[in-house]
Amino acid sequence: MAHSSKSHLKLAVFDLDGTLVELEIEHFIDHAVTTTRNLGMEVPSREHIRHLMRTHSIDQLFPPEERERALKAYWHNYDARQIPAPRLIDGALATLEEMVSRGLDLAIATARTVHADELGEILRPTGIMNHVEFVSTWWGTDWTHKSEQLKTLCRNHRIEPVQALMVGDSVDDMRSSRACGFGLRVALLNGMHHRDILSAESPDHLIESIEEVPTLVDQHRVGKATTV
Repeated sequence: MAHSSKSHLKLAVFDLDGTLVELEIEHFIDHAVTTTRNLGMEVPSREHIRHLMRTHSIDQLFPPEERERALKAYWHNYDARQIPAPRLIDGALATLEEMVSRGLDLAIATARTVHADELGEILRPTGIMNHVEFVSTWWGTDWTHKSEQLKTLCRNHRIEPVQALMVGDSVDDMRSSRACGFGLRVALLNGMHHRDILSAESPDHLIESIEEVPTLVDQHRVGKATTV
């Protein structure tokens, strides 16, 4: 018996920083240094901050008794407009082209806090916007988890989450897409997060290059087509 059309992948959701464009890690480290200094806390070494980011434990940057206040200050004072001009990750454009050729709609889901239209203009020189139809940012929202963003994307696209694919480089990408029930979840190793950290979130695939994604989509479709 043919499988339900509700399991067909229709939407590919990509994280942005660290997935399609290079993660400007030094920029984020600068912000962490500035935040701790402004709060009157001991300023950690840049290597220590980098380690905390790689292990997805940036909250450990602040002492327990100050953690909630410090994290609020960290994000409240963060200005996404100060991120350097985007630099494409190798193979990103070719991958987007391949995904479009497979009949998928493409979306970006990022925690950046600029308006989606503004981000689109920032990304336009890279060529990304020639292929991506939807851009979702946290501008003007009261979201507290990325899962809320992903659910909204699916709802606006009028699909079930099982019809969506998530490609991202972070624990939050994998955890949120799993919570939503995405049909395919692909974790990208970009040098930021340790392999074991991402593996713990049980992605369907853990890859070294974004160029592997189209083949994984093909394999997923073949597997679904043979399901009875």
